[in-house]
Amino acid sequence: FAGLLLKNAIYSIPLATEFYSDAGYVPRSALWDGLVRTTRFSIMDAMPYSWMAIIFFSIWAGIALCLLVGNRTKLMVIINFVIVLSVHERNVYVLNGADTVIRALSFWMLFLPLGDYYSVDALRKRLSLYRRSRNIKDLRAKGNVATTFSFPLRILQLQIAIIYLFSFIEKLPGDAWRKGDAIYYTLQLKSLTLPTGDIFLDISPLWLMSGLSYFTLFAPMAIVLAIKPTGLFGRA
Repeated sequence: FAGLLLKNAIYSIPLATEFYSDAGYVPRSALWDGLVRTTRFSIMDAMPYSWMAIIFFSIWAGIALCLLVGNRTKLMVIINFVIVLSVHERNVYVLNGADTVIRALSFWMLFLPLGDYYSVDALRKRLSLYRRSRNIKDLRAKGNVATTFSFPLRILQLQIAIIYLFSFIEKLPGDAWRKGDAIYYTLQLKSLTLPTGDIFLDISPLWLMSGLSYFTLFAPMAIVLAIKPTGLFGRA
């Protein structure tokens, strides 16, 4: 998820002028003239110039990178949530359903112990123990697994499961999905593809396209079945 946030931040840097500054399509004056609700929060409302927006997205990229490696994780999760809210409220006209998911997951991440294991934070904690004890065993990861309050974890799992479930339900009636042509048709939409998608379309055989279409259709159901959000109010 941190990698996705990092990608979004980097992709937004070249778009900062057009979409997130007063020189772009949605200047702040247009927002204040009634285009958006009055009860909103965005740090970017204080950033009229494109260079400010570029710096803002560069900072977001740094925050996402810290999340990716687990450095000061709790602080970075909080800052990331504020940044996500600020970006989404600055220009609601370039958002889609994926942005809503990012916002929801960023919120539930606030309550999860994300930096406890495979992270710089966990390594820093073990080093701190070693400096005090000089016992080499303190540098090793503990064998016992800690638990945490399960509600935010289960809600996050339910959120993902519901998304995949309804994705499957919405795809199922489509002829292109049932015939295995969906990926091939999707890659024809040049306004939505990246260079990697264009290259993949050029070099991939039709049987691979068909196989990926069926995989994309049925893999979400496998994910839904794999998620078992039991014990909402216990410990996980």
